[in-house]
Amino acid sequence: MKVQNKLQLLKQAVLSICLVLLTVQAHAKETLDSDVVDQWLATTKAVIPMRDVFERISEESEIAQKYSQDEFKAMDQDEQDKLLDQLLKDEGVYDEVYEVLDANDWDNAGSYVRVSERMAQGIQVHMQNMMLKNLPAEQAQMVKEMMGGDVEADPKDVEVISKNWGKISRFIGENIDTSQLPSMGQ
Repeated sequence: MKVQNKLQLLKQAVLSICLVLLTVQAHAKETLDSDVVDQWLATTKAVIPMRDVFERISEESEIAQKYSQDEFKAMDQDEQDKLLDQLLKDEGVYDEVYEVLDANDWDNAGSYVRVSERMAQGIQVHMQNMMLKNLPAEQAQMVKEMMGGDVEADPKDVEVISKNWGKISRFIGENIDTSQLPSMGQ
């Protein structure tokens, strides 16, 4: 049960860091590599102070209420980008957010959100793999089932996360309270 609680805390922390405006699971056109990881880390650090705004937007916005996750996911990226931009404008944070995005070379909010989702999924899989690697197969399977099954991510994304784990875990350690999380081994 302790593993489940720790994983839940990790999940919440990762999702907060990613600041996913809507739960977007669309596949991004962007390549995830070390440079994109660095870009994402710098951007995420800059938007952390805006976290409360994003949490409110994702829960209360008209757009979030209008479209289900599946409907949003089914849209093409251009339509997603338009909706996200409209959401930021409606909430009066468009200029503030784009100042950060432009400073970090993002094409638009949608690109950042899609990469954030991929990062979150990759980090979750990497953490799950680290937690389960030393457990006997039967116990690992039981823990996976308690956590709701396998976490899915593109294996290439997980490989990039694994190769960049040192800087990702440092970022997490410096930017969120990790006292309740499992070890962030490197």
